[in-house]
Amino acid sequence: MDEKLPAIRSMKRFCVSIIKGVGPLLISQSDKASEAFARHKMRLADVEVCKELLVAEGKGLIEIRTKLLERYFDAPPEDRFFLRRDLDDLDRELRQLSVYQGALKYLPAGTGQGPTEALPPEKEPEEISLAWLDRFNEYARAQNESWRTDLLERALAKEAEHPGSVGPRALWFIGTIEESVFLAFAAVIDTAIRVGPNFLIPEHESHKHKPISTCALNPNLHLGQILFLLHDLGVVSPGETTLSAGSSFDASYGSIQYRLHPNADRNVRALATTSFGNIVASLYEPKKTNSVGEKIFAAWIERLRQLGFGIE
Repeated sequence: MDEKLPAIRSMKRFCVSIIKGVGPLLISQSDKASEAFARHKMRLADVEVCKELLVAEGKGLIEIRTKLLERYFDAPPEDRFFLRRDLDDLDRELRQLSVYQGALKYLPAGTGQGPTEALPPEKEPEEISLAWLDRFNEYARAQNESWRTDLLERALAKEAEHPGSVGPRALWFIGTIEESVFLAFAAVIDTAIRVGPNFLIPEHESHKHKPISTCALNPNLHLGQILFLLHDLGVVSPGETTLSAGSSFDASYGSIQYRLHPNADRNVRALATTSFGNIVASLYEPKKTNSVGEKIFAAWIERLRQLGFGIE
């Protein structure tokens, strides 16, 4: 890729990583996927250009698949085995390409606005490691559920923006967890208060018996049952979170947000996402609020008022 597309250095690092990660780009016969087209277009650090190249690649793969299918039905039995293998490989490549295309919508706003000057080699932006991409591509090629595909798309966009931010453990987690585990974790995040990068459920022990109506796994499951499904996975942990005097931070639930100013160092007992859980949570956008979360948030804010916190 580097030899064929020397102008790639001029692209924003987000698009560089997305394009390089696809692997054998430009295999199709489409004019828009030709090397000459790429050499010209890659000078434009633009997400739309990146999208255009990926779409052209997808069309090329589909054309190849169509030709293989035509040959498959006319082929003798001994040749069908190899054609079937090639078709399966193409299907995996198309699924991977679809994930890469989906990741583009999660790149930061303003990524790649027009031409940029080529950077000297020592100032080139860091890119996603090949080891991470190899493992990512394994998951992207699989027949994934829609929720897992979305997590993979978000993970690729996040890793393209900040290489190393989605570590191998988090990648393995989203690539292999069972749906019940994901839905349980999603229900916890949908119920928790967001405080900076963390998600908290203050005094969670007193709420364990309450059903979480928005839990897609089962709306009758109690919070305690949901937490049991996440036991020993390292994404949430009970403990104390310190709110330091003199600091200011935002606390939000759904569309309601407050700016909090602790009047003294305070330890808040709560179930909280771990640093690993924060990485996974950053790849999931809370979908719904629920009555349990609303009551927990209102009660917690009132408690902080009583303790003398400044709240605005």
